[in-house]
Amino acid sequence: MVFPVENTMINHLPSFTAVGHATIYTGSVPAIDGIAGNDWTEQLTGKVTYCTSDSTVQPLGNPNAMDGHMSPRNLLVSTITDELRLATNFQSKVVGVSLKDQASILPAGHTANAAFWLDDETGHFITSTYYMKQLPDWVVKFNDKNRIAQLIEKGWNTLYPIDTYKESDPDNVAYEGAYPGEKILHFLMI
Repeated sequence: MVFPVENTMINHLPSFTAVGHATIYTGSVPAIDGIAGNDWTEQLTGKVTYCTSDSTVQPLGNPNAMDGHMSPRNLLVSTITDELRLATNFQSKVVGVSLKDQASILPAGHTANAAFWLDDETGHFITSTYYMKQLPDWVVKFNDKNRIAQLIEKGWNTLYPIDTYKESDPDNVAYEGAYPGEKILHFLMI
């Protein structure tokens, strides 16, 4: 059974995705936890920093993956998952898995056993040397099956008839914008 969530409140700003992950899993706010946006400009250097970027690590699963140089390094506080690992003397297992790096890395925290995210270039799950020296065999085997490519070939369809969905706006509405060179409207994160 699905229960719609209505009348919710976000008690932090900005409401970017990474900020939400960090706030939920740390119980902190951007000014303290260090995740001030999906990316931000460092005041001292003027350098733009992505929330999970880490130049000290290497990608695993696709050595050329631009989105493989990632870790929780920019997160300045512990997460509930870090506290779980500490409370169990590191006997518990914490693994973050998501389509996006920030959604696997930030919730998994600093002490996670692993975090895996989708490499858009290959459609395979990758990680970084922050977590391990090589991908586990089970991830390699999953990647070798090319499940993502198989799903893409089938196209996107709703589970139920489209007119039964009542809790969201219609697609391609005026407040969405088109990416450069495209005619299809997308929700743009600003």
